[in-house]
Amino acid sequence: MPVMATRRKVRRKVRRTLIAAGILLILLALWWVAVAKNYAASAASYRPVDDRTIAVQVIGGRWSWCRATAVAETDSDVRISADCLDWLPLPGTALGVLHELTVRLSQPLGKRSVTDGLGDPVTLGR
Repeated sequence: MPVMATRRKVRRKVRRTLIAAGILLILLALWWVAVAKNYAASAASYRPVDDRTIAVQVIGGRWSWCRATAVAETDSDVRISADCLDWLPLPGTALGVLHELTVRLSQPLGKRSVTDGLGDPVTLGR
């Protein structure tokens, strides 16, 4: 009889853990839909790090996580798209903050121009 009671206790603990994990997943999904905002970031400037690496500065929020989402290279230009994710529901000042992203190119930059995801030129920074 004690073995059966132990099995019931284990099953009860496993069931409670699974229910808690399910509730946590539902809360995370609700937070993602209600709070998190993913948006295209505009590139402010770039600077060469070496012949195949450039550092691109994008404008995002203070608490944003920014990343390069696409890099398209042609013989004449390099097009870089970036996105930022605001993940904290905190009040802000609406001032843009520069986030530096490192982008590795498949070919040396050379004389190619750098453009953002919309095709607008990005200025050479320091």
